Amino acid sequence: MRVVIVGGGIAGLSAAIGLRQAGHEVVVLERAPRIGVVGAGITLFANAIRALDRLGVREAVAARGAQASRSVILTWAGRELSEVPADLLEGTIAVHRADLLSALAAAAGEVRLGVDVVSVELEGERCRRENRRRR
Repeated sequence: MRVVIVGGGIAGLSAAIGLRQAGHEVVVLERAPRIGVVGAGITLFANAIRALDRLGVREAVAARGAQASRSVILTWAGRELSEVPADLLEGTIAVHRADLLSALAAAAGEVRLGVDVVSVELEGERCRRENRRRR
């Protein structure tokens, strides 16, 4: 089956990897001109690491990040509100969102950048999309 995914964020790229592993032909359409320039740090707890492992990208992501040793929730002014218990951090990786997206994109297959999708319509078993390049 040919699958079109609109959006090359974490969910879209992860879906593309999983669908490719299931034997589908996948193309990801992303509006941005490049992958990985948005965001900041992200903490990937054990459930996310297990999901990345099933997708076959855990090692690639881990190589770009670091084992989390402390995690706190802060106010906008930097005052500590809460700390995540250390036992919940076992196996947790802190990584920059851009690095996570880069690892996912490398495994996602065909990713077309700079595509601004304006509509997608299902016609039987075919997908028709109208798109235009961003200016």
